[in-house]
Amino acid sequence: MAARISWGRRTALRRIVAITSGDDLAFPLGVPRSIWKGSIAFGLVNIPVDLVGAEDRQDLAFTQLDRRDFAPIGYQRINKATGKEVEWKDIVKGYEHAKDEYVVLTPEEIEAANPKATHTIDLVAFVPVSEIDPIYFEKPYYLVPTKASARPYALLREALKRSERVGVARIVIRTRQHVAAIAVEDRALVLIVLRYAHELRGLPSEGLPSASLKSAGVTEREIALADKIIETMADDWKPEKYKDEFFGEVMGLIERKVAKGEVNTLPSHVKKAPSRTKAATADLATLLEQSLSEKPKPASRRRRAPTGRRQHVARKSARAPRRGRASHP
Repeated sequence: MAARISWGRRTALRRIVAITSGDDLAFPLGVPRSIWKGSIAFGLVNIPVDLVGAEDRQDLAFTQLDRRDFAPIGYQRINKATGKEVEWKDIVKGYEHAKDEYVVLTPEEIEAANPKATHTIDLVAFVPVSEIDPIYFEKPYYLVPTKASARPYALLREALKRSERVGVARIVIRTRQHVAAIAVEDRALVLIVLRYAHELRGLPSEGLPSASLKSAGVTEREIALADKIIETMADDWKPEKYKDEFFGEVMGLIERKVAKGEVNTLPSHVKKAPSRTKAATADLATLLEQSLSEKPKPASRRRRAPTGRRQHVARKSARAPRRGRASHP
């Protein structure tokens, strides 16, 4: 493998992405869908790229159920004034600039506010990766070139590799501008979204032990013993070595319950419910996809939503696609 940015004895970028996603960075060319399209501005060179997710998260997906009959709890978009469900086609985004007063913006208007910013990864500096504290790393993405931009893409990749630096850039994803680091991993350019300094809280003012070991009550003998323990456990960083053991344990518990017959079957009156109920119990991602691919149907007459506290279905993040255009960091 080609020479990489050094950070100790292991790849700096592999450390970054392992912190943010746990991936082993086997570059999945052509697999994930693009969530952003634009160009990297490298001096006077523009490099058209697609931004694709570098994560493949494993989350436990639980469905909220009514404990009385184990029927799924549905998700509805309710107009708070009328109590009626709202179709996706009638939902817009509004910014509350004063109490109960909203400014409505369409996606086209948001993009038109600064077309260049919404389609450009603007490189503004090149810094040593070791100077970026890991606390700033948030989320990794792959940058995939178009066929026409393979040559300038390779140029930037090689320049970064030889400089042993990462590019600091600005990028707008959906409605927010991010600061990001662009680095090299094998044949790929990787963009890691960074947190802004003002987003990080300061150190807790209370509860931390004194910087003075004497005041903290720590002896030199205890430090020497701690040093020996660290030395015996010293190892190289191997991200593939670490797995989500808790996920496996919970799935094992679920399988044991299934084997014992501890399964609650959906009641027949729920199975035979009209299509409106089925639509309400569908997960949010499915509803979004349907609203994009099908013409909206006329709103049918519906009962008023019950008053009181409403429950919402848990997001099924393990099953919902994370790399579509609805994704965001």
